[in-house]
Amino acid sequence: MSHQCSCIAGGTFLQCCGKEIADWDAYRFLLCLGNEASRPFHGRWARHRDLVKRLVDQAAGGIRWERCLVLGAGNCNDIPLDHLADAFTEVTLFDLDESALAAAAARLSPRQRAGLRLLAGDLTGLHASGTAEAIARLARRGRWPELVQYLGKLRKKIRSLPPPELDHGYDLVVSVCVATQLFVPFIRAVAADSPLWDRIHAHAADISRALSNRLGEHMHRSVEPEGAVAFATDILEWNAARLGLAGRVAPLALDSEAIDPAAVDELLRGHSHLKNVGAVPENLAGLFTPVHAVDWIWAFSDWKQYVVRGFVLHPR
Repeated sequence: MSHQCSCIAGGTFLQCCGKEIADWDAYRFLLCLGNEASRPFHGRWARHRDLVKRLVDQAAGGIRWERCLVLGAGNCNDIPLDHLADAFTEVTLFDLDESALAAAAARLSPRQRAGLRLLAGDLTGLHASGTAEAIARLARRGRWPELVQYLGKLRKKIRSLPPPELDHGYDLVVSVCVATQLFVPFIRAVAADSPLWDRIHAHAADISRALSNRLGEHMHRSVEPEGAVAFATDILEWNAARLGLAGRVAPLALDSEAIDPAAVDELLRGHSHLKNVGAVPENLAGLFTPVHAVDWIWAFSDWKQYVVRGFVLHPR
């Protein structure tokens, strides 16, 4: 299995854009590369962003509109940042990619930027702990059996990774299509051409689910007890390469605002190959009272689309 570098020039990440990047910076650089590639999509994602805005407004009903935190903000192409900046006294954007945060802030007016706080940090702990560096080093040198062993041990150590330095007491926490991006894109980028990919992928799925649960914990710790979380996640993907296997999914794109949840559930049952690992943290119901708010289609690009499921979460 090959996984083309996100610049789409050809070759895998470590053969292409990541060839000269130090192992210690591979994880952050790959994230930055993805943000840079999607930066021109702000206009394309307007409808998706408007549906996120509706979810935000539903979550924010009945809470104080003072402090808001956006986890994994990136470029904020899928975040109604101007709306948040107008509504909240303080908005904190948290992401490992400082350049993406700066690009997001640049779209705001001076008045809107007055309450904006840009906070660079590692949501997963993979970068800060050197874990991602070790993975990149083993993959770059083709030490696949060692990588399989390393990933097998990593699954049991996720909770010991350094947590992000986040404040508490936010009235609203927002997380949009972040849960599935914490590990799978990175491991695919560095190891999808491995002859041991099936074993690597099995460990990666477990690690992704563990990191997704960790995200749930971060959201719970950050939000005010009387606050709320607007949580949107890409639960299902199909793209040009998978289209032949997903013929029954494509008609959903005709109505991106009112997808029948029962139809989505049926797709999830019948198209397991399309599911995004870790999309919904398994600990969500234990940490929050989740309200399934809405499902919609996110037209990511001309060749890739996602079914997004939105939740309003109230901390227990």
